[in-house]
Amino acid sequence: MEWEELVELMKKKKAKPDKSLYEHSKGGAEGIAKVLLSKVPHDPSLEPCLLRHVFLHDLGKLDDRFQAKLEGNVKRAPPHAYLGVELASAFLACNEPFRSIALASILSHHSDLHQGLYEREIDRGGEKLIVDGKVLSNPSDFVWELREAVLGGGDLEDYGLDPVNVRALYTLFNGLLRVSDWLESAGMKAETYHLSGDWAREKTLEYLEKRGGFEPRDYQLAVLGKGGGYFRLPTGDGKTETSLLATPPDEAVKLVYSLPTITTTEAMRRRFEAVFGGEKVSFAHSLLFLSLYYRGGALDERLLHRYAMKPVFVSTVDQVLLAFLNYPRYPVREFALRGGAHWIIDEIHAYSPYTLSLILDGIEYARRHLGGAEVTVMSATLPSPPLAEELEKRGPETTDSVQKGGGEVFFKEEG
Repeated sequence: MEWEELVELMKKKKAKPDKSLYEHSKGGAEGIAKVLLSKVPHDPSLEPCLLRHVFLHDLGKLDDRFQAKLEGNVKRAPPHAYLGVELASAFLACNEPFRSIALASILSHHSDLHQGLYEREIDRGGEKLIVDGKVLSNPSDFVWELREAVLGGGDLEDYGLDPVNVRALYTLFNGLLRVSDWLESAGMKAETYHLSGDWAREKTLEYLEKRGGFEPRDYQLAVLGKGGGYFRLPTGDGKTETSLLATPPDEAVKLVYSLPTITTTEAMRRRFEAVFGGEKVSFAHSLLFLSLYYRGGALDERLLHRYAMKPVFVSTVDQVLLAFLNYPRYPVREFALRGGAHWIIDEIHAYSPYTLSLILDGIEYARRHLGGAEVTVMSATLPSPPLAEELEKRGPETTDSVQKGGGEVFFKEEG
């Protein structure tokens, strides 16, 4: 099959009852993914591969049984991610190892990548891609080899990639694919996912001025737009506002605010909705379902909130740490921290040693492998010297400080 034939076929087949496969695929790749990538630091040479794999991700929907399901003629169809990956490989002209990682992303855009993924379909060996009555591929052997190449590690080690680098590349591809797919399917625009410019700072200043002509304090002016740091300020002296004002004006594309408890998260969620507007704030914790129910039964918004699909995300810290522990849909969770995201961790003193160790590892991973996310750590009483030393090793570099009463704000001299 030639490229022109594939495009014509995609225009004839449906991705959804009211949308062709071509419209959905092009909208996801060009309308969403391309805009998201403009905000996320990445190797420019990877962009054609990233965008093409988004365009090709749903080729399994060409299958006759999927089309019959859309028309209501059958109740079930074989998984389209499995059916379409071998056909997608024929049109994915990427260099290795990125080609294998892109195909693994397509294979797992509905089910997280693991050793047993689509084992039943592989064992059957009979689930073929059938289009207009003709068999286009039998992907069982292809899927098994692809799965082993990416998860076995042997084939990719030849390219100088260790498992951590492979994982970071996979979450870039798969996070981009899933977020683009979800936004396009929901009829949302890419611009609803990210911050723009110094929006967070302006909204914070507007909010404070409305509360009585507030003017920024010296230490808040000192950190304005400077990015991550360590803030120790007495209770009531504006730690939250100070951290928001430190958000870089250009680099920051997502605001992620982590707290230790559900109660403090709910309180901060209400506060952020007042600052930024409810349509800009998503939130998550272990009782999200109940919280949405009491807000008026907005249960269909669970995915938008839990996976940080809005530009401001406030949650208990576990909702962020789950991304680093390969919890279900972890590439989507991790994608929110990519690029110049500003991750603010409040009340750092409140965590157990076990959780604190995960936070420290998470900070280090985010800064090294997710495009240099900005991290701000805050408390009224920053912990003991050993922890402060660990934070300094793994977190942002600071070159200056401002003292304020019993507190001190450490930050970068240049943003």
